[in-house]
This record gives sequence, C-alpha cells and structure tokens, in this order.
Amino acid sequence: MPGFPREELEEMVRRWVAANAEAGRSGVWSPMAEFYTDDALYTWNNGPRHEFVARGRQQIRDWVFGTEMEGLEHWTYPYVRVLIDERQGEVLGLWRQIAPVDDPDGQPYEIAGTGGPGSATPATTAGAGSATSSTTPTRPPRSSPWRRTIS
Repeated sequence: MPGFPREELEEMVRRWVAANAEAGRSGVWSPMAEFYTDDALYTWNNGPRHEFVARGRQQIRDWVFGTEMEGLEHWTYPYVRVLIDERQGEVLGLWRQIAPVDDPDGQPYEIAGTGGPGSATPATTAGAGSATSSTTPTRPPRSSPWRRTIS
C-alpha cells in the first residue's frame, strides 16, 4: 500500500472520529460509508467458522452501517487509540462499545474489552486508497446475504 502524507491521514482520522461521534448522537450511521472507496472490503469474523464480508461502498452502507446497526442506533464507539503509519498508508483504531442504557449504578453498559482491531486505509481527502476494516463482533451478522463458513 502506498504511503500518504501524515497530515492527510491525521485529517482523515479527525473527520472519521467526528463523523463516528455524530452517528452515535444521531443514530444515523449510513453517512460513514462515504469514508470508504468503491472497491473497499469490510470484514469481521464471528468465531472460528463464520466471516462477514461487505464488498464496496454500497454494501458497506447497506449492511455494515444499515442492517448490522439496527438496534444499535445510539450506541457510541469512542476511540481509545489511533495509530498512524504514513509510510504504509495505514491507520489502526481501537474503540470502546458503549450502550445508551445505564446499569443499576447509573453507569452505561459497555461491552467488555476494546473493539478492534479496526485497521483501515480509508479514502483520504484526496480520495486515494481503499478501505478494509475488521471489527470485534458483538453478535452474529443478522441479515447480510454474504456470509462464508470457514471449514
């Protein structure tokens, strides 16, 4: 993967984190798909035998930020750490997964651990690159027509 100027990657990360925070507030996740190129591949595994795959910006919009976010509209995913490798043109993000519901002590429920790794080489301000992201799933994919069982 070609490198990108660090400033360009930092600006892309700034816009991504801001859009992620807005999606958590509004409950509308589909605009996040604009950060991916038309040839992007978005995957995550569900245990040792199942893998979710969305190919291209439209499937990412429809499945990843559409059907897969149903019921999670006001969850938030604040970033704990973002690592940028401008020589490889890669970004690695780690985030928390926080529910919009409080426990009996008044603290928000949270999925234990940190989500990730979310590694991406997303579309940058110049529109270059392609994105691949993998996440730690919290449940099996629901309605996506593309699933693969690994034997």
